[in-house]
Amino acid sequence: MSAREDLQDAFELVIEIMDKIIKEIRKKGADALESGNYTEAMEAIDRTRKLEHLEDEIMQLKGRLFYLLENERPSNVSVTGFSPVGEKSDVRAYGGRTLNKDTESVEKQKKSSMRTYAADLPRPRKLHSIVGHLWLLAQAGGPTRPRQIFDALEASGELTKKDREKDPGGMIRYQHVVHGNLQKYKREGWARRIDHGIWEITEEGLRYLRERLKQEK
Repeated sequence: MSAREDLQDAFELVIEIMDKIIKEIRKKGADALESGNYTEAMEAIDRTRKLEHLEDEIMQLKGRLFYLLENERPSNVSVTGFSPVGEKSDVRAYGGRTLNKDTESVEKQKKSSMRTYAADLPRPRKLHSIVGHLWLLAQAGGPTRPRQIFDALEASGELTKKDREKDPGGMIRYQHVVHGNLQKYKREGWARRIDHGIWEITEEGLRYLRERLKQEK
């Protein structure tokens, strides 16, 4: 695993914990409001705002750290084949697809409950979109890393020069969008993070994706 992936995993864990804390505080605030304790409710709102601001600062710190590391350009990969890449990847068969050795070790520890390979899902109009990223996650057919989505987007030909530029925080713009969408999927229940830096789509996510793709027809 590269230094960038180690950092990504660490920051995702911190953000995940903070999201849980924010969710708990919001619930307490809602309960306080319902019981008429407006002072406690306002305090909860203030705390969540401060924590969300801190999350933004953490993401900026993440960007500055990533800026110090060399950005590896992905190898050519198939957008639909979705083969994991990497100099030390041990690619093995997994339900007719491929699986990175790191992901395989996680799979042994925690058997995935999602075995539906979404090969029947039509390709969305745009891969670099909130629906497109979810579709790519579905195409993995099991636990996967964001790097696989990056590689598929690079191979798609959709990314612009601006997408590949670094944002003010030092992160590659399109990669920042992917990570942001993964967090959104988690909040909405469309995907789950089963281990550090390893994601998979949920049944609810598949239902949402199918509905959105129907609307694109």
